[in-house]
Amino acid sequence: MNDGAVRDAAVAPPIDGSLGEDGETPAPPPACTPITAGWHVRPDGTPEGDGSAERPWDLATALAQPPSVSPGDTIWLHEGVYRGAFTSALRGTMTAPIVVRQAPGEHATVDGDAMPAATITLEGEWTTLWGFEVMSSSPTRTATTTGSSAASEILRGDGVNIFGPGSRAINLVVHDNAQGFGFWSPATDGELYGNVIYNNGWDAPDRAHGHAIYMQNETGTKRVHDNVLFHSFSYGIHAYTEGGSIVGFDIAGNAWWSAGAAASGTGTETDNCLVGGLQPADRVELRDNFGWDAVPDGRIARLGYSGDFTNGSVALHDNYFVGGTRFAAPWSSIELTGNTFYGAVEGVATDAYPDNAFLAAAPAETLVVVRPNEHEGGRAHVIVYNWAGAATVDVDLSSVLAVGTAFEVRVAQDFFAPPVESGVFDGEPVTLPMTGLTIAQPIGSPGAIDPSETSGSAFQVFVVLPVCTPSP
Repeated sequence: MNDGAVRDAAVAPPIDGSLGEDGETPAPPPACTPITAGWHVRPDGTPEGDGSAERPWDLATALAQPPSVSPGDTIWLHEGVYRGAFTSALRGTMTAPIVVRQAPGEHATVDGDAMPAATITLEGEWTTLWGFEVMSSSPTRTATTTGSSAASEILRGDGVNIFGPGSRAINLVVHDNAQGFGFWSPATDGELYGNVIYNNGWDAPDRAHGHAIYMQNETGTKRVHDNVLFHSFSYGIHAYTEGGSIVGFDIAGNAWWSAGAAASGTGTETDNCLVGGLQPADRVELRDNFGWDAVPDGRIARLGYSGDFTNGSVALHDNYFVGGTRFAAPWSSIELTGNTFYGAVEGVATDAYPDNAFLAAAPAETLVVVRPNEHEGGRAHVIVYNWAGAATVDVDLSSVLAVGTAFEVRVAQDFFAPPVESGVFDGEPVTLPMTGLTIAQPIGSPGAIDPSETSGSAFQVFVVLPVCTPSP
């Protein structure tokens, strides 16, 4: 337990189940705010229920929008595992979306359970998924067929396929699917925010397949903010098309690293973020993103794909990229300001963009960035570039946590492992470890991720979470 997080165990006890300094069992975290409105879903709910706490629905029934569910309502997912493939027909409005959210202090998992269809497909419109886990427990990670359509063979569909206009996914944990998110053109003005996305994809004879986010867009602007994505089998962000549209992306505050690390070595060309395809890309902005690649000059970002035409506008502002950045095709307008690049920058004349830092050597001083979550108080991402090689780093969480808040800190690369720190915040810096951290291996491919292909102690992302105990 970090002394900076808990000064006096008798006043601010630890919450990890250990004894306090006086040998007494510590007090539990505070009770969660009770649910006073909304509809209830449980794994053992039924279509005959009425959505009350006493007679909850099953998930399929709730997503079909029973007549009693109206725009602006919240559907609460309670503790447990929901197995199968589910399609949402929920229809909220721009001013009153319908929210499907994990109940406070509980852990709800939607498991595709060896189904080749997407675990969740968002049809309808103006629906928000919030805070729960989406994954596939299928052990099959290798296909014998080539190409990108092996879902029936690997018994693993996409995590969340989004088609509905105004759809949002907030603070989900999406892992071990064929693909994390499919974020498609009909989902106009949709948003992915604060999601933790990892270990998605599979191996095949031709190459590894499956990305963290595969997206296209035609009208409006897709917002992709403050997500954490890593250790996919293939690409991280894959904004790509052959015959569709890739126009209008606001990509900001994300942290990405080690795309392709889960692949078995069958070979693929991977990018942590690709925006480009066989049609022109346009209206693309990358802002305040953080990238790392353990491979020397591994690609943090590739902007453009085919050189047969000129893309529209691309803007990079205030990003911090360690690894290669490549402008792989012509653009009619390129803006570069406030960025830090440590690694090769290809496709542009860097001396034409003096308002950026192009580093020839690694910095000496460790960089710690805290990004509070805009949807949940007490939640944040902590991004650490450990240039000094320290075994621990001290992090000021006063912009995130109020004094007296029970909290825990999880390492993103093994999100469901025990917290690396927990306590009651007393306003002092919290010490986080940079060594000895575990890595979540892909389901069905234990040992697939070689620690030498990851960031190790040089770069880590942590997730700060407030803690509460569910009310009876």
